[in-house]
Amino acid sequence: MRRAVSLLLIFLLPVVMAYEVEYGGASPEYGAGGQEGPGYSPWGPENTSLPPSSDEWPIPSGENQVPPDSPAVLFTVEPTSPVLFMKIESADYYTGTDWLKTTEGFLVQEEGENAPFTLTVEFRAMGGEFSLPVPSSTSKVFNLLTVPVTALQLFRDEFAGTFRLSIQAPATVRYTTTYHPSPSVRELEEVTWQRLQEEVPTEVKEKCLQLPLSLPDEVRQVAESLRDRSLGPYRQALKVVEYLKTGFTYGPLKRRIERDAALTYIQSKQGHCFHANTTLAVLLRCLGIPARMVFGYQPKEELEGKLLYKPPGHAQVEVYFPPYGWVYFDATPPGEGPTHLPLDDPAHTYQTQENEQPEQPRPLLEFNCQESAKRGENVTFFLRLTYLGSPLVGKRVQILDTSTWGVLASATTGTGFVSASCSFPRTERVGLRYLTATFREGSLSAENTRSLLLQAETTLHLTLLTNTVRRGEKLEVSGRLIDDFGQGVPGQTITLLLDNHPSTSTTTDNLGEYSSSVPTQNLEPGRHTIQASFDPPIQGYIASKSANHTFEVIAGESREVPWALMAFGASAVVLPLLILFGKKKRAEGAPPPSAGLRKMLEDFSSAKKYRDGIIAAYHQFLGMLVGSGRYEVRVNQTAREVAKELAQKFEGFPLKEFQSFVEVYEKAMFSERQLTKEEFDRAVEGLCSTLDKMRWG
Repeated sequence: MRRAVSLLLIFLLPVVMAYEVEYGGASPEYGAGGQEGPGYSPWGPENTSLPPSSDEWPIPSGENQVPPDSPAVLFTVEPTSPVLFMKIESADYYTGTDWLKTTEGFLVQEEGENAPFTLTVEFRAMGGEFSLPVPSSTSKVFNLLTVPVTALQLFRDEFAGTFRLSIQAPATVRYTTTYHPSPSVRELEEVTWQRLQEEVPTEVKEKCLQLPLSLPDEVRQVAESLRDRSLGPYRQALKVVEYLKTGFTYGPLKRRIERDAALTYIQSKQGHCFHANTTLAVLLRCLGIPARMVFGYQPKEELEGKLLYKPPGHAQVEVYFPPYGWVYFDATPPGEGPTHLPLDDPAHTYQTQENEQPEQPRPLLEFNCQESAKRGENVTFFLRLTYLGSPLVGKRVQILDTSTWGVLASATTGTGFVSASCSFPRTERVGLRYLTATFREGSLSAENTRSLLLQAETTLHLTLLTNTVRRGEKLEVSGRLIDDFGQGVPGQTITLLLDNHPSTSTTTDNLGEYSSSVPTQNLEPGRHTIQASFDPPIQGYIASKSANHTFEVIAGESREVPWALMAFGASAVVLPLLILFGKKKRAEGAPPPSAGLRKMLEDFSSAKKYRDGIIAAYHQFLGMLVGSGRYEVRVNQTAREVAKELAQKFEGFPLKEFQSFVEVYEKAMFSERQLTKEEFDRAVEGLCSTLDKMRWG
């Protein structure tokens, strides 16, 4: 359902409400390749067929369609301030005529309760799966309710910054979503080309600098004519917007799209928001600035304390500026376009010098913190807030983690620097984090962003199977890499040192465990040392080494081959007997697959170690999956992702039972609160029921 589809064919007509046209005649805002004909909304079932154009909007069929006499309001937002563009979907792949979405969403839980800036969205849906409007790509969704209550699933596409909701029956949907004020012009002007090259994530570069091989040279020539090496990335983007707003008018395309949508718009000098912003995204990509298309709605009016969002939709561009992320830009030309309320946080667009208003003086928020910290340690922040050179005293400043927009700490300003502190739990993800200090009061606002490298200590264990080995035989070793929380660190390279020289390397599995066979043919008889070393290639985990172990190499021929032959001969006889015996036992009523797990968890329950038991059970379950040969667990894969993929891979997988376990497992991993006996028992029943109902054959 969430595969890559042409957004031109699914965007404009929301199937949850009645429809309006943006301009007269049969031509809508969006159609395949800019041709006439109505498009389809991402709110409803995906539909890649384009119906013929007509003078009226046809109502697409689908489970979540509402009666044609429904009001034209798609959704409402409260409070009425701020007035924001609401995003529905984004697209990253440009074909030359259409935009495609190449990423998909995964099942997630609600989050964002501690965010300082929130909005409440409400609309009526008829069931099925549809997109949720959110203000930006960093928005979170929580307090999700349906009236009447119906089963629901929430999906999040992390890369696209979008949400989809699946419900089983018609209902009124209501939820809270977070937003964050856009970075100031001054902050965006400080982003350099070097930062754009070094700090933009690899996936963003790969997807949002993509251009089709068929892109006409004329388009690239226009981009090169706009390149100004004296400008930073932000001002360069504004120069492209200025070009697309000068000499272009709002209206239907004057010719059909044949070679390329951007070229057609440049030659036509007329089009709608889709054509203008397609051209903007393509030109920015030609200049090395990551950009993608985004589709959504603008508020049309205010009524009874709510903002009303109605058709038609609107297309804009998101441009990536590190460390702030995606920022809206809009190159829609002037003209008789659809009207909407003035936005409080509008997309960045060019203003002529005559119309440009002097920016109101802003408070200066100074924000400093240490460059790195270990999990569990206190991190101290220093803040000072001034306005026109004088201290702003008694103002509340919050420090937010931009990965979740959760509040880490807050402080009240004084005449000089004030401090605030927090600590990251040992369950937090390691790596580079961006922290933003923010102040907002009336028309005054200020913020500042700093980076912090969150690190974790590691401990590396090494065990030798034997302390004596014949020369030429392999020394069997095993061990485990754990972090400061006692959890295994998967997917890390371990180097084994013989007499302090690198010998061989191996990789930790999903439990942080590793094993290796170390060759000894180059070692002289006598005593030698072996040590395991972990030197992470990425920032976050701290390097560690195991204790030195001593072993002895003795002279003599290797007996490795005879033993291997004996093992093979024995297995050829014994293995068929074991398989036959196993089938007979199952036929006679062997215990269920969960029997061993239940026995293990009884010991944890007796000791009242509920949290440790749940974590151990999850790792045991992963081991059984890997051992079955039908599933491979990825590095840093969450339990929710495992649940979704198992439901797709195993026919009849009991997703509901497994989700009841996952809910408790996540509490055990990420909450400071101790688990109760009832939670433990519920999780045990969920996991054991999952094991017994799975089809392992």
